[in-house]
Amino acid sequence: MFGNQFKIAWRNFRKHLTHGLLNLTGLTLGLTGCFFITLYVTDEYSYDRWIPGHEQVYRAGMEVKTQTNDVIAFANTSGFLRQALLVYPQVTTATRIFEYGSNTAVSSNSGDQKKFNEKGIYFADSTLLEVLPYPLLAGNARTAMNDADGIMLTEEKAEKYFGKENNVSSYLNKILTINEKNYRVTGVLKNVPANTYFRPDFIISTVSVCNEQWFRRNMENWHGTMTQTFFKLKPGVQWEAFSYSPCLPLLSRV
Repeated sequence: MFGNQFKIAWRNFRKHLTHGLLNLTGLTLGLTGCFFITLYVTDEYSYDRWIPGHEQVYRAGMEVKTQTNDVIAFANTSGFLRQALLVYPQVTTATRIFEYGSNTAVSSNSGDQKKFNEKGIYFADSTLLEVLPYPLLAGNARTAMNDADGIMLTEEKAEKYFGKENNVSSYLNKILTINEKNYRVTGVLKNVPANTYFRPDFIISTVSVCNEQWFRRNMENWHGTMTQTFFKLKPGVQWEAFSYSPCLPLLSRV
């Protein structure tokens, strides 16, 4: 039966070749478009889902109303927001992240003195791994961000600057120089997947700059907007109710 239907369809296709080709082309384009849209949507929804406890992690943002009544959303917030969030009993912990600068010179003090311009360098509070528990291949998650001269980097960057090591712990305490300042490796992160919003290559603790004038000028007030603020809610807290509090800014889920 199927064979007869196929023969009839083939005859009709040959008889109306132009019309058949148009239909076939349209069907092919439609299925191809559907396939790529599905891939795109699947990739978008996969972002940050690999992070342990991501269901309770959120990023705060701001909505600014212009003179023309347009509302603009910003991912950056005041440096003071972290402390304000910790007042709420629903919040477990919070952390601030901001970029070191683009095309920053990084070099190693071992071997052949490798030197490159890097983009993925960030400052973060010592609570970073409590909010975003990225896997550490070497180092202590509780103390890696506590030292003023400490720096965490991904396994890929560790290999880039210090060469391939059989034991990842061998990278610990090696020295990297960033803009003529030396930092000691205190943690090696597992390479961060591509489907991640915050993808650092190097992370320096804000302990290293907390007493510097530029940091205090931008972070210790409600007007600076150089940081992104992430925080974790306690298990069982409904984020919808928390996000609509009139005292809180715009929230987006990680």
